[in-house]
Amino acid sequence: MRVPNVVATTYMTVNSSGRNRPFIFSCVNEDSLSEDYFVKFHGSVGSHIICEFVGSLLGQGLGIDIPQVAIVHIDEEMEAAIQDADARSKFQAKPGPHFGSQNIGQGYIVMNSGYNLTSDTIGQALD
Repeated sequence: MRVPNVVATTYMTVNSSGRNRPFIFSCVNEDSLSEDYFVKFHGSVGSHIICEFVGSLLGQGLGIDIPQVAIVHIDEEMEAAIQDADARSKFQAKPGPHFGSQNIGQGYIVMNSGYNLTSDTIGQALD
C-alpha cells in the first residue's frame, strides 16, 4: 500500500477538539488537487502517532471506510502564515514530513481515551 505525499500550501487553523489538537492545512496532492488534512507533527505526540498511522493503514487494508492518510510536507516558511502565537510555538522548528489524515468533514466521531469497544459495537461498525 502506497502512502501519498502531499505538500502543505495554506495554514487553516488548529482543531479545537481532540487530544492532540492537530493543525489543519490545505495541501496539494500529487495530482495537483487541493485537499485539507489534519496534521500531527512528529515528536509532538509520542508513539501515539505511529499507532494511528499503522492503524489507519491496517484499516484501509481491511477495507474499512476511514480517512486517507498521507505524509504531509511542510516547509519552515509556513510558520509566518500562523498568526496564533500558541499555535506558532507548537509549530516552531518542525518543518519536514508529518502524519496527516484527510479532513472529510462530518461523519466520524472522536472516542474518548479508555473507552472499550464491545464485540457487538465492533460488529455494528463493520456492517
